[in-house]
Amino acid sequence: MSNKWVSVKVLAAPFFLESLSGPIFATGAQGIQEQENDFIVYYDWQDWNQDVYWLLLGLFSEVIPDFDETRLAVETHDEQNWLEKWKQSFKPFKIGQRIVVAPDWEEYAPRPGEILLKIAPKMAFGTGHHESTRLCLKLLEKYFRPETRLLDAGTGSGILSIFAARLGGRHILGIDNDPVAIDNAWENARLNQVEDRLRFEVRDVAQLPRGRFDGIVANINRNVLLQIASGLVSALSEGGWLILSGLLKSDRQMVEDAYLKNGLQLLEAATLNEWLALVFKKDAADDN
Repeated sequence: MSNKWVSVKVLAAPFFLESLSGPIFATGAQGIQEQENDFIVYYDWQDWNQDVYWLLLGLFSEVIPDFDETRLAVETHDEQNWLEKWKQSFKPFKIGQRIVVAPDWEEYAPRPGEILLKIAPKMAFGTGHHESTRLCLKLLEKYFRPETRLLDAGTGSGILSIFAARLGGRHILGIDNDPVAIDNAWENARLNQVEDRLRFEVRDVAQLPRGRFDGIVANINRNVLLQIASGLVSALSEGGWLILSGLLKSDRQMVEDAYLKNGLQLLEAATLNEWLALVFKKDAADDN
């Protein structure tokens, strides 16, 4: 590697990384940093060229509405280790009263009653910073029980599955269509010493057994959640609950209608800033 790095700041909401992170890494990216309202992609200077630039522009234009060149900012940095700067800004932080998320390089001694989640942030999404991840963690704390058979669809870093395992779960499956995400999820499971309590697989929702899961959490985005609605509902057992996030408040009606039409009942909606999570239940008398 060279002593120079290229950063590409992308002026778009970080939740788009759920579908973009795999293709981004396939272009030769060394890392992705999620920020509150945007994200940054990093390249070794030797791997960066105009072909990569146009490839990124094409990827983003396909997924992000109204995307153009004005929403990309490219800079070259002389620092040999850009990650050290990022590490300085990524400190342990608390979600609610019990959950503490810390990067793997930080030492943190949990206080009585706290649940510590250690994350090796190889990928941006799923570090716990994003509102949708926070919403899912809080809702899992409310609905999950140790005996729950849980599906984490679009597991990413595995943080939601790992939290469920820390709550005592032993029947947990995290799936993703990105092998990079699955590798990172396993690494995070080992960091938290729960690798014997869960499984991670590259798998499609359509391949899931009917009625297998008592609880499902899917922190993805509106378009994907609409596409996989019937598959998620089919995989949910009678009386089971479903948590959906990665949604903006403006997405509510469309997503809610789609899942109600699939036979679910809405239990609650939770919001954090502009982000939304919906919780549904599959009626015990429903044969979907």
